[in-house]
Amino acid sequence: MNKTAAPHPDQTRLPLPLTSPHQAVRDALLDELLALPFHAFEACIQDLLRSLGYTEVTLLGRTAWRGRTRHGGHDVAADSHTGVTATRILIQLKQYRRPVSRRFVDELAGCLNRSSAEQGMIIATGGFSRAALKAAQENQVVPVRLVAGEELLDLLIAAQIGVQPTKEWSEWQVDHAYLRALAERYPNRVPVYQMSSLKDAYTEKKHITPSGLARLEGGTMLWRTHMLGGISSLWILEAIPHGLSPELMAPLVACAALGALLPDLDASEAKIKHLRLGQIEPFAPLSQLLHRRFGHRGFLHSLGGVVVVALATLPIIVWGGWQFAAALLLGYVSHLILDACTRAGIPALPGTLRRFYVLPPRLRIVTGSAAEEIVVAILGSLAVLLVLHQLVLLAAS
Repeated sequence: MNKTAAPHPDQTRLPLPLTSPHQAVRDALLDELLALPFHAFEACIQDLLRSLGYTEVTLLGRTAWRGRTRHGGHDVAADSHTGVTATRILIQLKQYRRPVSRRFVDELAGCLNRSSAEQGMIIATGGFSRAALKAAQENQVVPVRLVAGEELLDLLIAAQIGVQPTKEWSEWQVDHAYLRALAERYPNRVPVYQMSSLKDAYTEKKHITPSGLARLEGGTMLWRTHMLGGISSLWILEAIPHGLSPELMAPLVACAALGALLPDLDASEAKIKHLRLGQIEPFAPLSQLLHRRFGHRGFLHSLGGVVVVALATLPIIVWGGWQFAAALLLGYVSHLILDACTRAGIPALPGTLRRFYVLPPRLRIVTGSAAEEIVVAILGSLAVLLVLHQLVLLAAS
């Protein structure tokens, strides 16, 4: 779309004023960006990218504010031309104040691996966690550029998008007419990130999805954390007579790891979605269906999901033995317990906004943070000790 704000009536666009905008103007612009419906925010970034010289800037079909697109992992695609070559870029947009976690960097990198795009970009109104910055710096195969809020404001001001000089052309002011036109053209529901607390979220609950609450309260655990949690949960089988034996260790570990990934079938870009059997991704169709129907951290992250999985394991008991069904279910429950340790929590009941937490508010974990790394270290140690214990039993037998 073209920028709707008209130039100053007696002048076309002039070079930028020499003075930088006051911090109050920057803060006001950021507040306006956060207040925009997400569709309008996308359109604003589309204008910015075009002003920076990108071509074929396409918004990728987001039809509702549920923290996802039908394309999964990115919101915008654009081309960058240099000489006679063109580079395809996939872009994620994050419209909230809290730091963007590493999960989204990994998610976008996964999209780049599976597409013809050469580069990725995450544009955020907030900052990035240390884990996210580290992941972007270390990944040299599929480069992901991180644009934090302060840099985004600099780019918008330089392009005079969302701001404009005053009539005297001596200082800056927020371009309310342009931002209002965007909001009117792309109306949307009240987004979760505008709410200061879960109390506000419940007040506006008719506008919110479970995946939206997950974004408000701190993200989700990484897949490797969940896998280690599933394997570590086998200590419960070890405590049951005839529950765990060295001969069954490998298949039970596989069952527990699979069970630990199953709740994320409802995510747009989950590890389990892309597990392969030869050239086939058996979980991909079901994952897409569940994501469209429930969104992430919906039914599968509730007690209802546990009941469904428990019923689904009954044929496994007949076919392979109760230990395999137990390992799968333990892995599944471990996933929910770990997610209940985060700031997002999990649904207390299917279809409700009320959340269940394991930890008190100050101890709840943010994805990709140092706290999660500590959890990974603990779970990894438990998993290694379990395997070593079974090897000792095998050697003694």
